[in-house]
Amino acid sequence: MRNELPKRSLLDDADVPLVGLARLAYRESVRPRDLYQSHKWFARRLAVTARSLLVAAGTPSGESFWKSYYQGPSYKGLKVLDPFLGGGVMVMEASRLGADVHGLDVEPVATAISSFQ
Repeated sequence: MRNELPKRSLLDDADVPLVGLARLAYRESVRPRDLYQSHKWFARRLAVTARSLLVAAGTPSGESFWKSYYQGPSYKGLKVLDPFLGGGVMVMEASRLGADVHGLDVEPVATAISSFQ
């Protein structure tokens, strides 16, 4: 991926395989990743949800979602801002894809948890 998002993405087309992602989310909810379990944040989102949104936004329209999902598109050179940081799942997944991440929250506990992770 270049240092910019595609002009039209799978997310723009609403071309995201929800049934397949629901299966992954179910498996993740039964056995969550250790990284996200350092604190039981009350509104924890699943990593599959954040990664899916990032992948769909970074995959050009007409390309394979699953190929991008498993290969992990490169977000190197891109900045991701999460102004409602919460438990930090979005910034963690964006960071795993190579993005320069920034997260903010009015709740100091959310910021502390995300900094720890």
